[in-house]
Amino acid sequence: MLYVWKRTPLLRLLLPFGTGILLCMRFKFPMVIIFWALIFFVICLGIIQFRKKKIAFQLRHLPVLIFTVVFLLFGMLLTELADPRISEHYFSKHFSQGMTVRVCIDEAPDAKEKSMKMIVSVLSVSNDSSLKVVNGKLLLYIRSDSSSRSLQVDDEILINCDINEVGKRRNPFEFDYANYLANHKIYYQAFADSGEWILGDRPARHSFRGMFIACREYLLEILHKQNIEEREFAVLSALVLGKTTDIDMELMSAYAATGAIHVLAVSGLHVGLIYVLLSPLMRRIFPKNKFKVVKSIVPILVLWIYAGLTGFSPSVMRASLMFTFFIIADNFQKQNNIFNTMSASALLLLVINPCMILELGFQLSYLAVLGIVVLQKKIASFVYVKQKVLLWAWQLTSVSLAAQIATFPVSVYYFHQFPNYFLLSNFIVIPLSTLILYISLGFFALSWNATIGNFIAHVSALLTRIMNDVMVWMHELPYSLTKDIVVGGYEAIFISGLLISLCYWMLWHVPRTIYAVMFFAITLITSVSLRKNAELHQEEICFHSLKGHTCITHILGQSVTVYADEECIADEKSHKFHLNSYWSQLGSKQNTFITLDSIADAEGGDPRVMYLQCGDKRILQIDSISVRMLNEFPSDFYLFNDESKNVFLNIEQLDCLSEGVVLFGDGFSKKKKSFITTQLKENTQCFDLSNGAVIYCNGQTARFEHFY
Repeated sequence: MLYVWKRTPLLRLLLPFGTGILLCMRFKFPMVIIFWALIFFVICLGIIQFRKKKIAFQLRHLPVLIFTVVFLLFGMLLTELADPRISEHYFSKHFSQGMTVRVCIDEAPDAKEKSMKMIVSVLSVSNDSSLKVVNGKLLLYIRSDSSSRSLQVDDEILINCDINEVGKRRNPFEFDYANYLANHKIYYQAFADSGEWILGDRPARHSFRGMFIACREYLLEILHKQNIEEREFAVLSALVLGKTTDIDMELMSAYAATGAIHVLAVSGLHVGLIYVLLSPLMRRIFPKNKFKVVKSIVPILVLWIYAGLTGFSPSVMRASLMFTFFIIADNFQKQNNIFNTMSASALLLLVINPCMILELGFQLSYLAVLGIVVLQKKIASFVYVKQKVLLWAWQLTSVSLAAQIATFPVSVYYFHQFPNYFLLSNFIVIPLSTLILYISLGFFALSWNATIGNFIAHVSALLTRIMNDVMVWMHELPYSLTKDIVVGGYEAIFISGLLISLCYWMLWHVPRTIYAVMFFAITLITSVSLRKNAELHQEEICFHSLKGHTCITHILGQSVTVYADEECIADEKSHKFHLNSYWSQLGSKQNTFITLDSIADAEGGDPRVMYLQCGDKRILQIDSISVRMLNEFPSDFYLFNDESKNVFLNIEQLDCLSEGVVLFGDGFSKKKKSFITTQLKENTQCFDLSNGAVIYCNGQTARFEHFY
């Protein structure tokens, strides 16, 4: 480890630089202070470097320390500068409702059920008297019709509609879409109806990025004309050209559950396969030790063109950069340190976009490569295999094991599941996907010949169908997936420490690391035991924030009772996006669903009144009947929702409400919310569920951010 550290100078720069980025994302620092601190330490470094008198032996580590601080501050400064909102020309500083906004489409529009979703760059805002050139990105939805479906990348359109900030997550442990968009420098969204936009301009030439996207769409159109079935076409689009939007959720879940999801996201595997195809071709065409520049430029150019066609995803850019460095080093007989190459590519990508450090693809990509580089040979050496086919199979297995070990802590932390058959699935899917990729590239090269192109396309589609069917079959096997693995941030760190120390002990045969293994194992077991014990004694009531639905979760120990309307209970997609993470994070083992219409029967209450008893807390849903009986049924929580539309309250009834917590559902009238809130006593707790979920826990009622 010390040897690698000494011979990898760029790693010693990457660590403080990345730390600076994370610090700046976690805590807000004034940019002026960061800038002047950076100037101060750069001057100190310059003084030490150029002074005539050598530094004292006791202070020999001072230059290294200052250099580390400089790169930490440099990372912080770049992160602050990467925020487009600091610009005076950011569109939100000049936009007001009613203005016309000119935007340019950056990505190929994504067809949804009722709209076209697209990422656009804002070019200008204007009204009757002025026009201002601005910048910034916007998430735009346009009502789906024949006109919007014809939109292409780089088209300029004029919109006249409301622009709002992207809403933050509204339920505990829900996917934070606002944060995801913020990492892509998008903070606002808009929805334009059919009459609120017009096509402004369709440029004769595409932009640099638009040229790649248009080329990808053209290639996909050629493939689509071969009459390939939708499922196979969607997987081919993802596997070969990186477009994943057409894959249905069932198939995506099958690939994720079998540990083969990486083949659907163009990554280092695909870039490596392209290089494996190019490398012997270059050696055959050009003599040894000649045409070094051409032998470097051609494969590098091809790799980056492919990276552009697949959308410049973080994993593809990482692989393309690494292979770029490797090709140059190989052709010019320079020593290639894989750790230095990885550090160089990561450093360059983070300089271009510091927010990339939080992207899951970026993290998993580097962890997988690190695991393969460090662990694969050691794992492969455990078994000696002489027969070539078995040797190939064992090498493939050792690669899968190494990558899985390295990515395990991060993957279970984010996804809370583990594919038990990942070795078997990768043993099948990697050779198949390799064959499909090569055949598909052959199709694009020969598609000008209708007969040959059609034959190759259908061979590729047949192999894709086989791969899909195998993944679905494996997904349906018993115990194919271990679900609901709840891992906290600290526990992920303990798991990482345990795996690292185990690898040192088992693969490098370092006896002393057994103490580290025992320490991390005991710490992890203690942490999990404490959490499980807390789960057994927990009680919590969550009033969820779901558009158009009422949903209440009562958690008692590891049992979950969900009270909701029938549509909400039947909507599994809504459960997956908004609710499942919350239930699993609190250790749910058994979920019971009860419709709101059956509350009185389920709770043994008065059939005239819709209330429910959660532990020692009573929740009363206000409707035209219950509002007249507030004195008979004093409650801890009073819920106004769609059933409360025709309710009118007098002073006495408002006084009854003031004794509890008042909750307004998403569908309740804004005017009535305002009236009721102003008439209640000053100390009455009121919450609007359209702003986010509300939780009762440990005697407190507050927004879910207060607890999580």
